[in-house]
Amino acid sequence: MKIIKSIGILLITLAWFCSCDKLNKNEYLKPVGKGIDSTTVKQNVLIEDFTGTRCVNCPEASEIIHVLQAAHGDQIIAIAIHVSNTDIPGLGSADSMICQAGKDLYNRFLPPSLPNGMINRNTFGTSSVLIDKGAWTQKVESLLGNEPLVKLKATSSVSGQNATIVVDAEILKDINKKLNMVVMITEDNIVGRQSTPAGAKLDYVHQHILRAGVSPTFGDFIVDSPNQGQKFSKSYSYALDPKWNVQNCHVVAYLLDADSGEVVQVTQVNIN
Repeated sequence: MKIIKSIGILLITLAWFCSCDKLNKNEYLKPVGKGIDSTTVKQNVLIEDFTGTRCVNCPEASEIIHVLQAAHGDQIIAIAIHVSNTDIPGLGSADSMICQAGKDLYNRFLPPSLPNGMINRNTFGTSSVLIDKGAWTQKVESLLGNEPLVKLKATSSVSGQNATIVVDAEILKDINKKLNMVVMITEDNIVGRQSTPAGAKLDYVHQHILRAGVSPTFGDFIVDSPNQGQKFSKSYSYALDPKWNVQNCHVVAYLLDADSGEVVQVTQVNIN
């Protein structure tokens, strides 16, 4: 009787186990909570290219940016800053793609020649943020693997000639810095004159041209020494120039270290 009773208990136990749903082993590894996993957020890099239509070597700098964007996709964000012919000697007639934000940047950083650039406004251990185009690729790729400190997202919509822009940020690591937010508008596919080593090209296609600063050129103060998990959002409204092709325009938003000027994170979105 004891043997029969034991067999019965065993059969009931086996039946209970067989009736249970199977649990995938990966389900044991699900994280608790809804915080952002910083491994899914990438560090983006901002290339600011001081350029001009009378600069014969500037198309080569633009091509370097194109190659980097082809290799690294959305992690590479570029702004082409056209400067006045009176700022850089020998450039000839005035450049129609100059804007006030570009003048502000020129006057702050004073590139001695064109092309010239900045990579996240990082000095890379030198005394200047200005970097020759020949070093852009190495400098950019040295930053791409860095652990991001911020998740940054921009959204934009256009009604008539007015753009409404919202920039959201979440702090991924404690940051012992004051942060400023900068928002700019760029435009792609502008066809016009460009000097090249082979001569003037009248149908050159200019990309990521700085059109305007939505925020102050060096940013709105946002937060001082934010902690991990802290979130903030800022909204902007901007009247678009009717001469711009809105379908080719982008919003570029970035956070700066307010003291050093270095870019902490950058993002880009179509304006419409």
